[in-house]
Amino acid sequence: MQHPAPTDPPQADATRPARRRPRPQAHEWVCVALGLALVWRYAWIMDDGFVYARYADNAVLTRFGLVYNLGEYVEGYSSPLWMLWHLPLRAIGLSFWTIWLGTGLLCFAWSGWLLTRVDHQLAPAGAPARVNLPLAFLAGCYGVTSFYTSGLESPLVLLVAIAYALLLVDPRDRAAQALVGLSPLVRPELALPFALALALVAGARWRASGRLGDALRVVLLPAALGVATTLLWLGFRLYYYADLLPNTFYLKHAPDPAQGWRYFVNAFHSYRVGLLLLIAALALWLARRARPELIGAQRLGARLGMIAVALPVALYVIWIGGDAMHFRFLAFPFALVVCATGGALGPLIAPGGRRLGPRSRCALAALVVFGLSALQQPPQRELHALRGPGDPHMVDKISDPGRHRRRPKLRQLAQEDPDLAAKRALGSAGAPFRYDKTAALDWCGTAHWRYRWRIVHSLGLTEATLARIDVPAQRPGHRYGLKRYAEELARIYNHPGATPGRGMLRAAVSGGYAPSWVARELDDLERVEKKVFNTHDLRENLELALRTPRHLRLGSRARDRRDRAGS
Repeated sequence: MQHPAPTDPPQADATRPARRRPRPQAHEWVCVALGLALVWRYAWIMDDGFVYARYADNAVLTRFGLVYNLGEYVEGYSSPLWMLWHLPLRAIGLSFWTIWLGTGLLCFAWSGWLLTRVDHQLAPAGAPARVNLPLAFLAGCYGVTSFYTSGLESPLVLLVAIAYALLLVDPRDRAAQALVGLSPLVRPELALPFALALALVAGARWRASGRLGDALRVVLLPAALGVATTLLWLGFRLYYYADLLPNTFYLKHAPDPAQGWRYFVNAFHSYRVGLLLLIAALALWLARRARPELIGAQRLGARLGMIAVALPVALYVIWIGGDAMHFRFLAFPFALVVCATGGALGPLIAPGGRRLGPRSRCALAALVVFGLSALQQPPQRELHALRGPGDPHMVDKISDPGRHRRRPKLRQLAQEDPDLAAKRALGSAGAPFRYDKTAALDWCGTAHWRYRWRIVHSLGLTEATLARIDVPAQRPGHRYGLKRYAEELARIYNHPGATPGRGMLRAAVSGGYAPSWVARELDDLERVEKKVFNTHDLRENLELALRTPRHLRLGSRARDRRDRAGS
């Protein structure tokens, strides 16, 4: 028998006429409700979230500016959009717990709505019912529902990942265009999928219509929004922080692909994503054999595009060695790859059968997928998270959010702020402010609490000098060898003759209270010092951004001891 010709070839995916917006099916409402319950149940705070908290309070309460310490201009956060999101919400008096949990619930609900549209576009037209495989799987997944909270930008990352999937199947969707356009501000590495996704969408349009103008029009809004906001932030970063890259970039200067591969396996294999892709591919193949008329409705081009767009971020995360926290850095590729399975099961499950109608069969299949997904846990956990935080152990130098859920102090810090009135009074006083002391700390919760202390972050997150010092990493993002340098910098700040600002390090060397590594590397350290204490002179800041060293190799502890003994 001769099969009919395809009606929707893969290369025309980006130009396929948009369907009417779907009404969520009953099982999709149930999955969203269950997912929201899991987001609430798994809600937690990573102590790094308090970096954003201190920046936000310094910007809108104490009026020190968008800084971690008064007068020190260092961009110690990874997500400009997440940072900006905090400012108006904190200004109206919301607690950080309300901001983080509320944003997570809102982003998950929005993600659920976008997933119904992704699945609707991927399913064959006119199907009596759908199995929303991506929604059912992601709503039950422990890693996904955990990272719709945490105090970090992960809810925005997951939301824009689903927006990318929607853009690839329906490039004219305005919500998808806007979210994709903003994605480079969510995390810097999302500039890679941003450029690739727009190229794929424009290329598909060009091949289908043969007109370059049509190809450009379909990506005009996300491209203009993405380029404009990125350039605006780059200009602000240059003017305000005297840098072209965030401070956290310098912490990742030593690649570790072996550790990164272990991180990738820990995230994807824990939830059997490979098996999910295999089942979806088999379902599509069987549907093609059973119903040849659906060959063009399988949207293979869009599905492969999702995997292709996810790949650069996955490779980048592998290259830098991943993260110390399970799943976090792979949230974007994880969600996008799962979206590629949309519309796969419906053609097989909906037809046939007498006892249950197509909608009932699809709903049952979706709830089974949700349940199986919810049962999966990473190897760090022995007790299921629904039963309690447990006592997770570290696997391959990778931790689990449960270790932070066991710290009630973190939630207390986020919910209560006894110093709120004092911070507001400090911001309106107008009198010069001087920190009570300088301390080297690595726990961001304590640093946020001690708003009257200057903090030298001993893991380098918000400290430009430490971020550039080349010492081995014991875990991804954790170089405990920096603590010794942090304590010595704090001693310089605390010295009675020290005045924070330009020239402080040279004065410490001249006064004889600087450690030997400061004296040895004074020229390079002064460039960093000028950047940190910049005067917002755009011409000078551009020179500082281009000339400030990326790495500082200060020598061994033994060498420093010999230098001290010799002096």
